[in-house]
Amino acid sequence: FCHSKYAQKPQEWFLKHARILRLDFCADVKIFDAAVHNVIYFFQKANGLCWKPERRVHQGSFGNVMMLQSGDQKDMTHRVFFPEEITGKNLNCKTVTLDTICYISYGLRPNSDEKEAKGEFTTSDVVTPTRDSIHCKPYVEGKHLGPWLPVTNLWIEWGTNRAPSRFCRPTFPELYKVPEKILAQRSPGPDPVICLDKNCLVFTPASVGFVIWHELSGIRNKSLKKAARYRGENPPRPDLPKREELEAISRRFSAKYLLGVMNSSAARNFLRANRRSNIHLYPDDWKKLPIPDVPQFKQQPIVELVDRILEAKKNDPSAEISQMEHQIDLMVSQLYSMDIQENNTVEEGPSHASARHHRQPGAKAG
Repeated sequence: FCHSKYAQKPQEWFLKHARILRLDFCADVKIFDAAVHNVIYFFQKANGLCWKPERRVHQGSFGNVMMLQSGDQKDMTHRVFFPEEITGKNLNCKTVTLDTICYISYGLRPNSDEKEAKGEFTTSDVVTPTRDSIHCKPYVEGKHLGPWLPVTNLWIEWGTNRAPSRFCRPTFPELYKVPEKILAQRSPGPDPVICLDKNCLVFTPASVGFVIWHELSGIRNKSLKKAARYRGENPPRPDLPKREELEAISRRFSAKYLLGVMNSSAARNFLRANRRSNIHLYPDDWKKLPIPDVPQFKQQPIVELVDRILEAKKNDPSAEISQMEHQIDLMVSQLYSMDIQENNTVEEGPSHASARHHRQPGAKAG
């Protein structure tokens, strides 16, 4: 209820029309079998303008509570219903949300469309373990994804009368043609499982895909129009972001830099505080992840480490990479803690910047 789209309106209603006595956050306590973040509301039919709600988080067991920061109810927003608020405004550095950089979406559903082709075929009819002239597109489900790289793939029928045009959820083909995209398991359990795809993998709703906006430049369809619109695109939606602006912003970011940040402990902490399920990670859970908005030369040390990890995992899927992952954690944390003035420093020459930013993490790792 904290993080679902439908929750914001009732949360705002409680703030305006009731007195919120107490909020008990029980994410670490199993109250029901469903893997959700439980919240207990105590409210009263009374004026809450001069009231300060009590906010408590139960840790490990019910009743073992820690008090959380609060304030006057009249000054609160729906974010008071979150146990923690780890957002860009709490960070020292300039950040951009992930949905500003990437189009974020589920993949296709390859069973037959229920209206146009009900019962004609199932997923198993169009997917095989080996490639042939019909099953010619590499295909993954969530279980085929591993940390940093996909573990394996199957092959899906493509370019026939039924595939993909008669799929239940065909999405749009350009989603699978970009040279690089990031894929994440939708149901990874407590920790995200995120990898880089450079093989134009077709994916399903068991995965969440992240495509940098400028890779979709000039492509117009109903799916993209729900997220953002070009100027002059009809019908007008002034409430949505402008595609031109998103594409310009996205050009500042490398997919491998994003992969490094998304695989960092800082991102895991953000998601842990803001996700709506203990098992699933939905597109909306990812969209507001704050990404440090830094020049390319400050992204490059992370990109180089990601390259080393990808090469190691490609050569040996069981390769030991924990030390490199730790270095990425340190680098990302350093970017998040950077003050705005340093963040806006004019980009240095590549040789000086590279040397400086390779020394610092090494010194910290000791």
